[in-house]
Amino acid sequence: MSDMKDFQSVSMPHQANCNDEQIRHAVHFAFSVYAKEGKCNKENIGSILKDLGMQLDNPMLAADAIFGFLDRNHDDQISVIEFEHALEPTIEKYVERGWTLDINDILKDAFSRPIRDEKKEVDLVDQAFLWSHSTMVRRHHGIGTFWGFKWLFKMYDDFYWKAQDERGHHLHPSMRLAHLREHLKLVAQGDQEWLSHTLEIKLHKSEVPTAKAREGVQECAMVWQAKLEELFDGAAPSSPLPVRRGARPQVLEKPEALKEGTAEAKKLEKSMAAVKLADVKG
Repeated sequence: MSDMKDFQSVSMPHQANCNDEQIRHAVHFAFSVYAKEGKCNKENIGSILKDLGMQLDNPMLAADAIFGFLDRNHDDQISVIEFEHALEPTIEKYVERGWTLDINDILKDAFSRPIRDEKKEVDLVDQAFLWSHSTMVRRHHGIGTFWGFKWLFKMYDDFYWKAQDERGHHLHPSMRLAHLREHLKLVAQGDQEWLSHTLEIKLHKSEVPTAKAREGVQECAMVWQAKLEELFDGAAPSSPLPVRRGARPQVLEKPEALKEGTAEAKKLEKSMAAVKLADVKG
């Protein structure tokens, strides 16, 4: 049997008649297709998981989480050895317990925790982001005199989803939340280089005075920062809400204007999805 046929025979989801060596071979083969000098970058991981037949609700987030989990030294690369070592305890567990060796189940089992943790963080960051937008819309009677989507998504990308380190590499997923909160604080205070640059390239509406646009961006950063503190740290709610004495504030529902199905929610969430998809394709 050729390598390709071997790979296909064990990489199909729910293949029930493969053994542990075939699983290991499939993983090694799938990784080697994309590896350069035995290593892959984050963009390759999604393709490797797809080739192995891993079925996920959000493949993009899963690839990001798995890459961050494996990239322990933060060098923007993972080796086939790191990938195989991460799977080995799960493969051995399945063999010892006599469970069916299904590669999709093994991948999900091995990486369930980093995927779950990242999803929780991203969901809360997105909730706070949506809240900041909705709050600004309410405060400024609609879109507002400074509002626009381009600078808003640039803030989301630069501070969180596509944040970069000093080398110009994607920031490690474990560092993104701290990076976001630090830079939101700086923008809210008005002493961030990013703020001046963004205003210079005119991402806000062209008819809006720069000073007015600056006020709006700073206010939005302040609202987003406060909501993050509430959701992650248990700070006082950003708006009056009933909270039981001694209870940690609960995750809030989206504001009415951004609830599922509304035109505003669809527009904003579609834009957020497009931003993240463009990052993967890029």
